[in-house]
Amino acid sequence: MPLVPFLVSSDHPSASRLKRPSDSEVNNNDDMDIGEDCEQVPRLEVHGDKEREPSPAIHVYSADHTKYYDSQIAKDLQKLAAHVDVVRSKNGLPTGRPIEWADGMTSPVNLLTPAKLLNSSPIYTLDFADFLKTSAKDLQDIFCHYPAIVVSGRPTRLKCDLTSLEEWGGVDELRDMHDNSRYDPRWPDAVFVRASFREFLETSKNVNSLDNPLSGGVPAPIQLATDLRAAVSAYDGFPTNIPVRIMNWGLLAKADAVHPPHVDRPGTCTWVAIEDGLKKWDIAFPPRETEEEEIANPAAYAGEMADGRNYARGWNWYSVLLYPGSMLFMRPGTVHSVTTLQDCIALGGHFFSEPAIKHSVYSILHNFVGSHTITNVLMDNEQQMLLLQKEGLFSGRTRGT
Repeated sequence: MPLVPFLVSSDHPSASRLKRPSDSEVNNNDDMDIGEDCEQVPRLEVHGDKEREPSPAIHVYSADHTKYYDSQIAKDLQKLAAHVDVVRSKNGLPTGRPIEWADGMTSPVNLLTPAKLLNSSPIYTLDFADFLKTSAKDLQDIFCHYPAIVVSGRPTRLKCDLTSLEEWGGVDELRDMHDNSRYDPRWPDAVFVRASFREFLETSKNVNSLDNPLSGGVPAPIQLATDLRAAVSAYDGFPTNIPVRIMNWGLLAKADAVHPPHVDRPGTCTWVAIEDGLKKWDIAFPPRETEEEEIANPAAYAGEMADGRNYARGWNWYSVLLYPGSMLFMRPGTVHSVTTLQDCIALGGHFFSEPAIKHSVYSILHNFVGSHTITNVLMDNEQQMLLLQKEGLFSGRTRGT
């Protein structure tokens, strides 16, 4: 089976095959296990006022500093915005509103003189054409040295509308979503509601739809996904006796929806590609002088991270504007939070990568210790899946598979 570069565009042969998998394709213990039967989860109240008050303007630059967006978002993110500005100033990057921005603008503006990134930046940037030209070895070397990579200029096809969402399944089918207006610090599961894609588009509430697994047509980029490269090179057909989680998904979010600090699926890297809309993606990195100690310390991935963003531990936060055509890659265990600036639809998934295997091991440990606190994935379910995969691999090997 030949290795082909990752690309999903209107003329891609698999572009029309994006779909929500059948129940038999998805493990019963799904990512967003809410600990309740679906019948007990309340329906989304479509009509209602937004619960967040607008803030003073928060300034968001793209990772390569070619674009800027001025956003009035939640007041509770002002402290983060001030911290990000301090980090940017220390790195010689601009803060505040550039001269290219004018009142009343509703789309990101191109900057005439983009700021130059320092070599010490933890985020590597390149455009999509260069991404496709770069060898797997070189990209893996980059991922070894940079915890995050942002690619710009990726072709897009989907819109945040019913026509595009029909590719993900029935638009009137009820799904698990997050309604931030129901947030209760004493009961994290209070945010879960049942809603359809149609209701998602109709509501003005700050709703996140994170549980949209997709099968087929949305592979992780094989230049970095060494687990896929190994499978392609080792097997003519992937062994059917090995249980596999679907690790590709679609994201939907309404404007002003906020996902607080967390880490993703234990042990895996994350990729996200914005199809339509805007997001502010906040990423945290430990100080360089204590990086090795911090990424190995479970205390850095606990309540202090979730509630205090590890400010007291000296972690540095970077806010990145993701717009249509942006694609982000993160190592396992990367701490991040997300604010949706405009109604957004995105594709993404998880994968394993050899350059980040050390971080995979740390991530599994931290998620085991901090399950229910630092991630939205139940570690019990992940342990069961890892054991099943090992059992399948061992069984296949002993039978000569």
